Amino acid sequence: MEALTAVVFASGVAFSFLFLPIDQAETALVGDITKVSGNEVLFSVILSVVVILVVREIYSKITLINISEDLAKAEGVNIKRYNFLYLLSVATIVALGVKVVGGLLTAALVAIPVCTSRNLSKNLSQYLFYSVFFGIMSAFFGILLFKATGFLAGPLIIIINTLFFLLSIFIKTIRERKGILS
Repeated sequence: MEALTAVVFASGVAFSFLFLPIDQAETALVGDITKVSGNEVLFSVILSVVVILVVREIYSKITLINISEDLAKAEGVNIKRYNFLYLLSVATIVALGVKVVGGLLTAALVAIPVCTSRNLSKNLSQYLFYSVFFGIMSAFFGILLFKATGFLAGPLIIIINTLFFLLSIFIKTIRERKGILS
């Protein structure tokens, strides 16, 4: 499923770039979160709430599918339907992200917090919480650094995200060593 998610993500970014004028390509790639209009924020929030509601509704089925497709089939789960809804949710978020903050920042906010969370979490609830937490914190600190330095917010958010990821690797390594030593 992870590979399919990556394909949908990359395809979504590619299709978004097809419809952009060439002079907007740089902004589309790097983005400028500080130039997002109120209407774009409102539209993004509404669509994001819809996606969150859909994902909340299908979460347990998608989790079951990821654990065991055979078990999901035995439980009567329509695997194609739930995979489609999941991928449609990912594609919607990618399209929103590319429009609002650019492809590179969207990729960073979709992938890096999840990787960070994977290094730190011990169960599925922590995994979900940490993913959201690190995504929000990297955006918050990136925008804060933008205000303080004047550098572009998008790359700063990605750098903060990367620092969180590197810190998570360090913490994971320490935990593993403690586990081996105790």
